[in-house]
Amino acid sequence: MADYNASNDVAMGSSNGKPLAMMTEEDRLQSIVTANPLDFDTWSKLISTVETSALTKDRVGDLRRIYEAFLSEFPLCFGFWKKWADLELKEKNFDKVQEIYERGVQAVSKSVDLWAHYCTWFAERSEDLAAIRKLFERAVSEVGLDWSSGLLWDRYIDFEKSQEEWNNVALLYKRVTTTPTAKTDEYMAHFRHFAAFAGRTAEQLVSADESSLLSAETDDLKKKNIMEVREKDFAATQEEVKIRQEYEAQIKRPYFHMKPLDEAQLNNWRNYLTFEEKIGKLDRIFMLYERCLVAAANYTEFWLRYATYLENRGDIEGARRVLHRGSAVYLKRRPNLHLRFAEFEESQGNVQAARDTYDHLISTVAPGLVEAVIKCINFERRQKNLDRAVNLYENALLTTDSKTGPYLVMHYARFCRLFLNSVEKGREVFNGAMERFPENKNIVLAYINFEQQGSDVESKVSAIFERSIGEQSKLSEDDKLELWTLYLEFLSDRANSINDLRQLQVRFRSTYPDPSKKGTLRKRTLESDDSYQGSAAKQARTQQYQAANYPAAAAATGTGADAYSYANYYAGYQTGADAYGQQPAYGGYGAAAAYGAYPQAGAGTYSYYPSQ
Repeated sequence: MADYNASNDVAMGSSNGKPLAMMTEEDRLQSIVTANPLDFDTWSKLISTVETSALTKDRVGDLRRIYEAFLSEFPLCFGFWKKWADLELKEKNFDKVQEIYERGVQAVSKSVDLWAHYCTWFAERSEDLAAIRKLFERAVSEVGLDWSSGLLWDRYIDFEKSQEEWNNVALLYKRVTTTPTAKTDEYMAHFRHFAAFAGRTAEQLVSADESSLLSAETDDLKKKNIMEVREKDFAATQEEVKIRQEYEAQIKRPYFHMKPLDEAQLNNWRNYLTFEEKIGKLDRIFMLYERCLVAAANYTEFWLRYATYLENRGDIEGARRVLHRGSAVYLKRRPNLHLRFAEFEESQGNVQAARDTYDHLISTVAPGLVEAVIKCINFERRQKNLDRAVNLYENALLTTDSKTGPYLVMHYARFCRLFLNSVEKGREVFNGAMERFPENKNIVLAYINFEQQGSDVESKVSAIFERSIGEQSKLSEDDKLELWTLYLEFLSDRANSINDLRQLQVRFRSTYPDPSKKGTLRKRTLESDDSYQGSAAKQARTQQYQAANYPAAAAATGTGADAYSYANYYAGYQTGADAYGQQPAYGGYGAAAAYGAYPQAGAGTYSYYPSQ
């Protein structure tokens, strides 16, 4: 049997030490779930394969291991807790049966089915009536308010009937007929039949604290008084049922599954939660949140909403438990929930707990996720721990790539300027990045923006442009041409001497005598284009032409529909199946990333190409 905790070595041509040619179907399935523990469908096939094999071979140990491994990833799958308990029951390991049930109801505490199975098994095996009732009461306290809790109530009532404890039966009917569920009216019908049974006394229909209902002289009058109270309470409960039926009818999948919920069901959960919050009955609010966190367990918004609701009520420990449960058990690979947990702990003054959460996130949950690193750095900055923030930046730069590198570099350089008071350190960061990612234009643009916030702008920015368009530059020809365009625009706006601008124009014409052959721009002249002196409409058409024929330059100068921005550049950044969302745009920190943020030349852009 494959080791269900073994590392994946399929890429090496083997699985668990076996050459690929010798792999069985079970080995193949095991290798898949080892590589991707969240592959629910393959897990299901693997479990089915082992269960089938266990029919003819002694594979109890293998089944235990696979149930353990599967449920560590999907603890909300109550049916597999039941399967495991049944396996131990078959092996007559009764203590183990109870242990598995206990683990199951702790993992998925709002499973009516699992509680009902547990209570039924325990009631059949135990002779301790007090212990049986205690277990039933535990179950009712957890899921008795569930809309579909009828199975559990049925088992509890059946147990008390088997003991002929008629007062207990009557009390259960009283409780269930005052609880809004899918079967409230059915239970009331059962109670009416129960009360009308020949030989049933009025005393058997009430609890000890309802002696006032027994003040009438005859048993029939006593029963009449009792039933009037029960009917009145039932009528009020029916109103509670009616106002919830619309929401309950739209819950198509109340149990956990890896398949996503459609938007209609998600909206129904949102609306239902809002409804219960407005009603304000805490027990029902908590119950609905817990139900939601089963059906919609894969949606972090509901974990965060529940934690926020508890925090706003002042229940800090409750909010902490929800965030811990979500991030440590059910969504342990979701970085955004870990981030919110860290922020929560920091807001409560638990600095070390926040740091531990951040460290776990960037080292284990999502190594390489730049936003997580930045969040961790900002946390250390708020703690005045700048040395550790620098170390985090430096370590992240060692492993970053050309996709995330520009954002990290921009953020680090800005950090150096604002918090280390070292512009030189910021330049060092950019220069190192340009050497490491010599084909990345975005770092060049960010460096230009960085220098534009300082002094001696013309010489420093010109030096960056010269470095990027020179013969040693490894940028693509299109990128170089775009930078040439920006360089010309920059000098047009910032040069102190017209001669500097004219010299650059001459160099540009020499480098690109016919830009149209570069597939980027058709050469235009002011003399050949009367639109320069014409209407605003013609000037607008000129800009449209530039956007159509100059996609790179137009984007950089802001004239195209898709003007360059770091938000666009990073819009597609994701980490595995758990997309954290786009990396924040550097422009969001108060500075545009491209030179296009400066005043545009409009139609005058074509002044860069004087007649020859």
